[in-house]
Amino acid sequence: MLWKPEFTVNMLLNSEQLLHVAITHVSWSSEVRCSFVYAKCIATERRGLWNDLLTLSTNLRSRPWIVGGDFNVIASEDEYLGCAPQDL
Repeated sequence: MLWKPEFTVNMLLNSEQLLHVAITHVSWSSEVRCSFVYAKCIATERRGLWNDLLTLSTNLRSRPWIVGGDFNVIASEDEYLGCAPQDL
C-alpha cells in the first residue's frame, strides 16, 4: 500500500518496539491506525511496549485500529522448542 497513490501513510510513533501509522485511502470515510510490533524477548523489556499500546488505545477512542507483529511471547511451554528457560 505504500507505493499506491490512492493510499496515504503517516508515521505517528516510531519507538524501539513499535511503529504506529495512520493509513487513509481515497475511498475510505476515515483513517485506520495500524501498530506494527516487534517486541523484546524478555518480559521486563516489553513493559515499554505495553505502556505505548495502552496509551495509544486510550487516545484512539472509536477509530479503527489494527495491531500485529511479533510479540515474542509464548502462551505455553508446548509452543517452545529449545533448552533455554522461558518466562511465560
